[in-house]
Amino acid sequence: MFYRNTRIMIPKSVLKAILFVFIILFLTAIRSAASEMIPAPASDTTYRNDTMYVLVPEFYELKQKGNKDTTYDLKCYDSRDSVLNSWSSFDDVHYVSIFKNYTDYKHTYRDQGHDLPLPVSVIVTRYDKTGPGKWLGIDYATHKYRELKEDKNTIVKTVVNRQRLLMQRVMPPGYEVHYLAIIYKYYKVSDAKN
Repeated sequence: MFYRNTRIMIPKSVLKAILFVFIILFLTAIRSAASEMIPAPASDTTYRNDTMYVLVPEFYELKQKGNKDTTYDLKCYDSRDSVLNSWSSFDDVHYVSIFKNYTDYKHTYRDQGHDLPLPVSVIVTRYDKTGPGKWLGIDYATHKYRELKEDKNTIVKTVVNRQRLLMQRVMPPGYEVHYLAIIYKYYKVSDAKN
């Protein structure tokens, strides 16, 4: 049996709370959708091309190399043996280490009750700067070292790395698209005894 003129009484404070939650959820959805959008080129978008030249020794690797689950990673260090995430000139780098990263399926460790294969990172090669234009190359697999000298006038290869950067302008409103071409020039590094 239904009553026609029956009303449900909800306190105003509860209605305000429900409305407030709805508004917050709505604004959050709009903000997340707007942050995922990439603006289409418009009349208020400016474009800029920049080129940066970087001179590095030939043992410096630009990208990780690997085979299946084995990768080789390169890390640079300063004079205090602290990791450099970025550098403006390769003269700031005093040590370069090449690591071999792989998964050891014969040995495991326990994480949250599950046995997982052990990730391993081993240093393979290290280059230490011993003086201006001089390096000491250490091969940890063979336990041998080589004294190396730089020849910055002999370029052995050139690699171009392109990046696209999108920045929002406030005054005047709009966007700036920067295309950055980083040109790595690899110079010759040979045995010091030659």
